[in-house]
Amino acid sequence: MICRECGANIPDDANECKFCGAVYGEAAAAQQPMQESEETANEEELLIAEEEDNIDAILDENELKRKAQAEKISSEKQAQLAEIEQRRKLKKRRQRRNRALVVLLVLLCGAAVAAGVYYVNSTYGNDKDDNVVLITNKPTTKPEVTATPEATLTPEPTIEAVETEKPADVVVSEENVPPANDVPIATKKPASTQKPTVAPTQKPVATKKPTTVTKASGITGALVVGGDVVKANGKTYMSFNNNGKWYYATVSDNTTTSFINGKPMTITAEPTSETYNGVAVYKTIDITNYNGNYILQNSGTAIVTDADLQGMSKEQLRLARNEIYARHGRQFNDTTLQNYFNSCSWYKAKANYNYSNENKYLNSTEKQNVKTIKAYEDSIN
Repeated sequence: MICRECGANIPDDANECKFCGAVYGEAAAAQQPMQESEETANEEELLIAEEEDNIDAILDENELKRKAQAEKISSEKQAQLAEIEQRRKLKKRRQRRNRALVVLLVLLCGAAVAAGVYYVNSTYGNDKDDNVVLITNKPTTKPEVTATPEATLTPEPTIEAVETEKPADVVVSEENVPPANDVPIATKKPASTQKPTVAPTQKPVATKKPTTVTKASGITGALVVGGDVVKANGKTYMSFNNNGKWYYATVSDNTTTSFINGKPMTITAEPTSETYNGVAVYKTIDITNYNGNYILQNSGTAIVTDADLQGMSKEQLRLARNEIYARHGRQFNDTTLQNYFNSCSWYKAKANYNYSNENKYLNSTEKQNVKTIKAYEDSIN
């Protein structure tokens, strides 16, 4: 028998080729199922491997889809954030524009008020000259009279000069009236012992006072200096000096001179029909005193420069800028700011604070200082 594997001659009854080891007969029959089993196992392994490759491919595809979706969500979120940031910038520009318009409006109003004050001063500022009693000069020629020498005796009482105190119903806002404790200087009367130089029947001619009454204007956020406290007419008045002029305003009964005398303050008030010492009495709307321990002590009464701000941190500058508003009773949404000002002994929140127009509380010095501090604060990285 020829071996089918190697071609060698082997016995016909041999079960195995002694040259190549191929099996024949019963051994070959027993080995065939094993080979078929191995082939089947190999095929199954191949199928499993193919399925694993397919699963890996599916997983890779899902991973790519997930990454693509994540990138899409991220790009959409970035676009939304960019749009929000753009809206914020537009809002800030509008706020800056509105602030500029408000400042311009305030400046125009201030210019109009100043022009009105100048006009009133130039028109009615010389009221005192109207109170002078005019006496005619002695005639150059002796009048022809038939009176005896006794006719030169004391004539009828002459008309006295008009008193310096104005009637109670006359309102003069631009008069520089001293505080109530200053004693007014009375107008001197003509000497009674002086003999008249005119005929006995001639009387002094007094000029008439103007009938026009100057209407007092309101005071908004003016930086003034307090004076004395006066109690009269069942009320309590505070005298204050604004641009060299003295005025009166109604205040609470517990106000004392030591609390306001010589102290700077910002006052918002409106005139009333009442007068005191010939001056319109104002009704106080808002008063801010500048007594307290501040980060910038004089930011309410003096212009702040960059030299005053050197060495201050960004947080200190933020507190210094907001304490200008806090002095007028502003409350803050930021807990850090509110907690800080709550710890200050001078801070007192106002329930009726006007947040929509809070610049009306600030005087011109404070408005300028807010801008200066904000600009310096923004310059720090």
